[in-house]
Amino acid sequence: MSEEQLHRIAENDVFKLTPEGLQALREEVLKRELPLWFQIDDLIEDRNHFIQLVHRTAENLRDLPCPICGSEEYKLNYVTITTIIGKVFTTKITNQPILGCYNCVYNIKQEAEDTNSIYGWWSIEGLIETPKALKANDNAMKLMAIDEPTEELLNYAYILIMREREEEQRLDALTITIEKELQ
Repeated sequence: MSEEQLHRIAENDVFKLTPEGLQALREEVLKRELPLWFQIDDLIEDRNHFIQLVHRTAENLRDLPCPICGSEEYKLNYVTITTIIGKVFTTKITNQPILGCYNCVYNIKQEAEDTNSIYGWWSIEGLIETPKALKANDNAMKLMAIDEPTEELLNYAYILIMREREEEQRLDALTITIEKELQ
């Protein structure tokens, strides 16, 4: 791998690497005595801070009242519930992402299960997809019962953080433009 490729990975892909991948990158940079070794440690530290920020944001989201029912009895989580409707030659598969409390997600899952049980089987694709949907929905409920944020909630927290950063960058650019025009 060339120095340019290592540099590109260090600058662009550091957040995508596993801890083992980060360590391998760091070791390779140190082994080759490349000038960007000091940046690697900063990038690793930035990555770790960012991961902590994502987890804190997810936990903050979990403590909010349920956006569906307003209850604060259960912590929120984010899962996807799948509904299948088969109509002879066509099949409609709906993946509904839900941020909600255990009770609300359970109720939505029950509605989806009723729909899947009645209408999911009426097409060839439905015969294949309905059992998968029923199992996926059961797995979603198992995730809701765990007292940790789901991967979907962590992804949602990540998206919220990135949107906020993009908005800050847009506002910073707008401020600079206005300041230049005022001079």
